[in-house]
Amino acid sequence: MNAPNGSPGTSIPPAIVDTNALTSALRTLKLGGMLQTLDARLHQARAGELGHLEFLQVLCLDEISRRETTAIARRTRRARFEQTATLEGFDFTANPKLPAAQIRDLAALRWLQAGESVIEPPWVDERLLIQQGDWSHVRSPQVR
Repeated sequence: MNAPNGSPGTSIPPAIVDTNALTSALRTLKLGGMLQTLDARLHQARAGELGHLEFLQVLCLDEISRRETTAIARRTRRARFEQTATLEGFDFTANPKLPAAQIRDLAALRWLQAGESVIEPPWVDERLLIQQGDWSHVRSPQVR
């Protein structure tokens, strides 16, 4: 029998991992994303690129990424789009009047994180605002 860790002159055998049991446990916990990247992450850990906590964190991030990708694919299928399009693939040169920079800025969602509104509430009565001396809500013919 081996002595406890840290005893001089003793060696502790490497932990034997039952990959079938690990695979079964990860599937039971519905952590399939970890299974897909486990070998690569183990290689990184053995090479000294990842510490214990980093290894676990990267595996968790892999799982989150897989779930997000799966959710987007599932929602796209349910929506039954004829084709999938992204803003990156949009041809803004086809209509030069489109404010490409403003559209990209809106798509970045910084306005949402800042708690700002990008449209006026429908109950704003411009005539009332003008009577009160607030001209900031008056629409101009240009796109804001």
